[in-house]
Amino acid sequence: RELVWIFGCAIFLALMAEAFMGYLLPWGQMSYWGAQVIVNLFSAIPFIGPDLALLIRGDYVVGDATLNRFFSFHVIAVPLVLIGLIVAHLLALHDVGSNNPDGIEIKKGPKGNRWSPDAPADGIPFHPYYSVHDIMGVGVFLMVFFAVVFFAPEMGGYFLEYNNFVPADPLVTPLHIAPVWYFTPFYSMLRATNGVMVNVLCAIIALGVVLAFLKCRCSMALKVGLAVAGVVAIALLKTFDAKFWGVVVMGGAVIILFFLPWLDRSPARSIRYRPDWHKWLYAVFVVWFLILMVLGIMVPGPIFATPSLAWLTNELVAMIGTLFYFGFFLLMPWWSQQGEPKPVPDRVTFKPH
Repeated sequence: RELVWIFGCAIFLALMAEAFMGYLLPWGQMSYWGAQVIVNLFSAIPFIGPDLALLIRGDYVVGDATLNRFFSFHVIAVPLVLIGLIVAHLLALHDVGSNNPDGIEIKKGPKGNRWSPDAPADGIPFHPYYSVHDIMGVGVFLMVFFAVVFFAPEMGGYFLEYNNFVPADPLVTPLHIAPVWYFTPFYSMLRATNGVMVNVLCAIIALGVVLAFLKCRCSMALKVGLAVAGVVAIALLKTFDAKFWGVVVMGGAVIILFFLPWLDRSPARSIRYRPDWHKWLYAVFVVWFLILMVLGIMVPGPIFATPSLAWLTNELVAMIGTLFYFGFFLLMPWWSQQGEPKPVPDRVTFKPH
């Protein structure tokens, strides 16, 4: 079942690559300069960065070579990878069977229902349950999709930026370069990772080491190992440029999703049986993610024009949101076990009407 999740995350990552490469194809101002900014981020990687950025662009600047290879990847290469990942995802799902909404462990033995009499106990047949569920989801999505396409394609400049209707011009830089709205949360994390953020991370690591020495009931050898690891981590944070760590944070925000099955240690798999405060924590996480999305579209600087609130800058709020985002996942092995979950039944007892 972990393999099903990993293939699903890989599909998500491939879709992000497909969207990024397709965004260059209109060859508008925002497409051109957005690709220029994102590709230049790879040059921040130590040792191989400049050569890697040159390889991706195919030139020293975004040009015809970049457009040709992005078109090839967008139309041929990435779709083929997506097809392979979807097949692997379905094969892995077929091997373990569809789960149930209660998160009850699937057991051996026949289910005995009229759709799939030989299926494992407590599993749910893909048809009609998941097929109807997915058809409804696709239907709702298509209604929203066509409403946007036919009635509000620009969505006030958030979905289709006005600058992207201007042909790409390497000699004219837009006043504010921002990615499309579905990339803006990760772009906010990139902008939030500056020298101040690096210092905050060093302080958090140092505090973690001190707490490990004071509170951890482990051997002295393990405590010394944690201290050495903390010193090495702080040295690495101070050695490399903040721009590089911004790239690491932006990429890590997606890669950390792959490890979710091992980070979540709750004895109850379904949110139905978890403590109620877990739901509030998830809600706060969603709110912070939406805040990061909005901040990524905004121009850097103070959020409000009021002089008394000049200290409340885009970067400061994004920094807090970034710390919460990673804290939510990295502390999940601890907080997911807190609280008393409701009793989880041994079998699925729900009877459809």
